[in-house]
Amino acid sequence: MKTLSWTDGQTISLDPKPANHPNLVTPADKKCRLVSRDSAYRLGWVEPLSSARSTAGLSAGSVAEIVRSYFDAFAGREPADIAAHVADDFVNEHTSALGAGCVGRAAYLDRLPGFLADMVDLRYVVEELVVDESVGEVATAAVFYTMTALWQGSAPIKIRGAQRLEVRDGLIVHRTDYWDSKVFLQQVEKFENDAAG
Repeated sequence: MKTLSWTDGQTISLDPKPANHPNLVTPADKKCRLVSRDSAYRLGWVEPLSSARSTAGLSAGSVAEIVRSYFDAFAGREPADIAAHVADDFVNEHTSALGAGCVGRAAYLDRLPGFLADMVDLRYVVEELVVDESVGEVATAAVFYTMTALWQGSAPIKIRGAQRLEVRDGLIVHRTDYWDSKVFLQQVEKFENDAAG
């Protein structure tokens, strides 16, 4: 199992957000690996997956359904439904300076309510989904997305990014999220400047 070391002391303040907000910690480890191309995505609510579902023998289409179901779950805004898609030893990794990782489903579940409260009307639109099943029992998916939300219920944000997801035994075991935190900061700053007149 991969282990990651996260820095606890480096935080970035987004006024009026307190500097110790759990989603504003800088990760120490940064890396990138993408896979080959494929496509197709459907919008709409998909029921959360059962933890009993197995990845063994799943087709690329089945892995894609697991990933799509995970992204669709964010629109439902239920932390338990989102966390139902990840393994007990889930590694949540962020490469952005504003992102913060965690290890374990329980830690992820603890953080989701704060993230969802900050990201009102959160939606992910998947631009492209790529599945690579060639690595043993772990299937890898790359998701290129556009995320929209109202930051803290007021500032509209639109961020394009990519996630690399590893799926084993029907659950996501590792997620690496790549997004540009400067885009986020610029959009929040523009909203605040416009609101100040």
